[in-house]
Amino acid sequence: MTLPYHRAWNGRVTSMAARFNNLTVARFAAALMVYMSHIQPPESAAITSDAVRRFVGNGYVGVSFFFIVSGFVLAASNLGKFDTINVRGVASFYWKRAARIVPLWLVASSPFIWKAATTDGHGLWQFLTFSQAWDPDLSVAFGLLAVAWSLSVEMFFYLVFPFLAFAIKRLDGAWAPACLIALGLLIPTAGAVFFAIRSDLAHLPITDAGSPHYWLYRFPPMRLGEFLTGIGLYMALARTRETMRPARHSLGLMAVAGLTVTMATIPTGGAWLVVPAVFFFALIVWYLARIETAGIKCTSSALIMLGEASFALYLVHHFYFKKKLFISLLGDMDLHSAQVATLMLAIASSVGLHLLVEAPAREWLLRLGKVRSTMPAPVVDETVPA
Repeated sequence: MTLPYHRAWNGRVTSMAARFNNLTVARFAAALMVYMSHIQPPESAAITSDAVRRFVGNGYVGVSFFFIVSGFVLAASNLGKFDTINVRGVASFYWKRAARIVPLWLVASSPFIWKAATTDGHGLWQFLTFSQAWDPDLSVAFGLLAVAWSLSVEMFFYLVFPFLAFAIKRLDGAWAPACLIALGLLIPTAGAVFFAIRSDLAHLPITDAGSPHYWLYRFPPMRLGEFLTGIGLYMALARTRETMRPARHSLGLMAVAGLTVTMATIPTGGAWLVVPAVFFFALIVWYLARIETAGIKCTSSALIMLGEASFALYLVHHFYFKKKLFISLLGDMDLHSAQVATLMLAIASSVGLHLLVEAPAREWLLRLGKVRSTMPAPVVDETVPA
């Protein structure tokens, strides 16, 4: 299904694609960054370069990309649907979001849920209600399936989105997109500046309730800035009319280069858990979406599939593959062979989970709730080799 024209959030018609393949594919790259950051002791011991060690350790910033894209995609598909707030519309939106996340989360989490339910139950209630990221206790926030903390943040985004969309509609103006982007980037920047000034707090261990790891990285309202940035980027793009200038094609490379240098030079943690990487991700998201509206888009079915399976890869890679399979393979393989085998199996499994669990469960739940998806299938050019 293709939609050559998409009605923008403010009711104007723009020649923007309703589905952004470039961002879908980039999600896979962001998932690989997070995969990379969950480095195991044997891998860490083999790295001799401090720059490489910092680059790998800072791969967790890929989560910022997911948060920005979340705001962008929800704005593209739902921003104009909340002219009024009514129970049916909001409930339909929440149901669609739950259908997207819950089935695969439940499959990946079921062993942890069962274990917690049959033992001490520590953190189980927070985990089941997607509220674990709000808890300063690291054993709760990262308890059970550790990577699911980010779903707690996403659920917060989903909770507030209808009301944000309602408010944004009433604040329509020429400067609205720029103001929203500026506000979104200001939130993590203000937090980083605070902890940079208060170095005594910046060096608190991540288990401390006053640490930047809690207030800058895990605390959902602080991550709302990235979500708002994504919404603002979509609004700005929806109003863009001029032809893509050749000079702007250097923007993407500059953003990637800046992100790479940042990850390789800034020590992991402290005040810089989100900033300045979030600025580069904002540029990358805007650039990838902008060139797609100019006709430069990924049409490879294989790459699009990897992007679609990135959520599954994110959910299962840490515990099932990095902590379990990789360590197990080291008994029979050398380090590099075990790394390659683990990554390939993790990717293959994530594609299988997407096709066999995530996609069909989502469609079944949408039919059950009698709601329709607001996003069409990715646009794939069958004439281009995958």
